[in-house]
Amino acid sequence: GYLTAADWNTFNGKAPLASPTFTGVPLAPTAAANTNTTQIATTAFVMGQVGSFAAKGANSDITSLTGLTTMLALNQGGTGANLTAANGGIIYSTGSAMAVSAAGTSGQFLKSAGAASPAWASIGLNDLKSAITPFGNLFTNNCTTSQTFYFNGVTGVFDCANIVVTTNANLTGPITSSGNTTSVASQTGTGSKFVMDTAPTISNPIITNIAPAADFSLTQNTVIPFKSVNSGAIVNTLVLNAGSVGIGNASPRTALDVSGAIVSKAPADINSSTAVNFASNNLQYTSTSCGAFALSNMVSGGTYTLAVQGGAATACSFTASGFTVHTGSATLTPTATKHIIFTFLVMGTHVYVASVDGF
Repeated sequence: GYLTAADWNTFNGKAPLASPTFTGVPLAPTAAANTNTTQIATTAFVMGQVGSFAAKGANSDITSLTGLTTMLALNQGGTGANLTAANGGIIYSTGSAMAVSAAGTSGQFLKSAGAASPAWASIGLNDLKSAITPFGNLFTNNCTTSQTFYFNGVTGVFDCANIVVTTNANLTGPITSSGNTTSVASQTGTGSKFVMDTAPTISNPIITNIAPAADFSLTQNTVIPFKSVNSGAIVNTLVLNAGSVGIGNASPRTALDVSGAIVSKAPADINSSTAVNFASNNLQYTSTSCGAFALSNMVSGGTYTLAVQGGAATACSFTASGFTVHTGSATLTPTATKHIIFTFLVMGTHVYVASVDGF
């Protein structure tokens, strides 16, 4: 017989016995578990063998390992020992394996014992002296239980000393003492005595050089009759909340009763300006002639005076912010070469102008 072309194609598609290359999904019998021969191992056999050791995936997928007969050594990434967790314990090395210390008590430190196992302990001054360099050089002695630990500013080191309690003589006078008991006698503030009571009575006090850093008040029967304003919008202002003030008069008849002459601050010269600011003085004058004057810093109840000394026969006019200015029949144009004086009376929101010409 003979082979047809189709038979040759079928024959050529067969796999060789030596090192065949299969395509598709070739199948084979699955060997029994733990088979150890040259038999072909299927994927089912492989999964059956390794599935009991570790599952595929992230570390969280590994729940247990079996087959290890000894602990992994430190150089193999293990602990070298079977560790038991202790709440509050610290993991440390013994040299050949890892270990977990017992839990210490609150406030203790883990103290090294050299090559031996560390232990929890309380740290004292002597431990700091021996353990910290050069901090230990700051100490000269070991304190006993009856001594006080302090820094000696002369020697520049910490030192220990016995506590010495001495008994001094008892105090006499306003402050008295007997042993460990001290008391303060009630004082009226007369003479050279001082006041310690909650509500003292001060007789004929002499107060000098009052220079407060802030406002202060003198109170009488819960009322503040006298107050010094040392800050804010009004600085260095004395305020009398009620009553009358007498200067040279022990029995003032009005709110302000002055026995003697009253001199105001020297009149202010506004030069050639037409802005008249009465903030610094009630009396103002100008060397310029009449023009449009703007008045400012006037308050109700005040009286203000302006002298115009220019000498030109030109008319004056006045404005004041927040006020209505009334000139009435006042002379507003001075006589040539003469001075004219204007007086302003402020009542409420109205300013009344009067004038005297011919000076």
